[in-house]
Amino acid sequence: MASSSRAFRETTRLRRVAGSGAALIFAAAGLLLTAGVASAHDPFASLTCGDSGPVLVISIQNYNPGTTNTIAASIDGSSVLPVTDFGSSYSTSISGGDPTVGHTAKVNVTAGDDPTGSKGWTREFDLSVGACADAPSQPPSTAPSSAPSTAPSSAPSTAPSSAPSTAPSTAPSTAPSTKPSSAPSGGVEAATATPPATATADAAAPTGTSSGFGFLMILFAVVALVVGFAPLSRRRKDNAASRSRRGR
Repeated sequence: MASSSRAFRETTRLRRVAGSGAALIFAAAGLLLTAGVASAHDPFASLTCGDSGPVLVISIQNYNPGTTNTIAASIDGSSVLPVTDFGSSYSTSISGGDPTVGHTAKVNVTAGDDPTGSKGWTREFDLSVGACADAPSQPPSTAPSSAPSTAPSSAPSTAPSSAPSTAPSTAPSTAPSTKPSSAPSGGVEAATATPPATATADAAAPTGTSSGFGFLMILFAVVALVVGFAPLSRRRKDNAASRSRRGR
């Protein structure tokens, strides 16, 4: 009877020891697991050149899902990811824009269990990248800067500037400068024949000494004609008087 009671007490004591040990083991495991999760916060962000241009990559791992964690991002000062809540992890890729120019980016990660950032789980990433591709060269311009003008600046003038003058500058003079004198007063009959006119010149009368000399020549010619016709007239008159006397 006594031995049975002793055995029961030993069994109960062993069970208590075993239970206490299991509790201690589970407690230690929980503490280790909690500490591992708490120390494994892994925030990552990068801005690099991808196949199609700059790319912003964000990867947040092993954060405490029991608290409120947030993330936000911007590129060149413009928001590309508004403030977003996440649990234990978050990841995304965002295009950076024009590949021919450089860009800057900011990523803000806030951990609920590190609001001040003293543990390094709450942090801000300042990123930058240069141009990922060269700007395309401009093709040469084939169009002329201005259309060539085919029309002449002014229409050519086909009409002469002034009509040619066909008339001589001065009309030729056909009349003699002096009128021949009449028959002499001594009863000589006037000559019936008109003395021939002198040749006319198409050009204008010369001036100066040549003009005076020509005038004298014409005057001498007229006097010579008068003197030449006077004996002939006198002879006719004498012949007429002789016939008259014979008739008587």
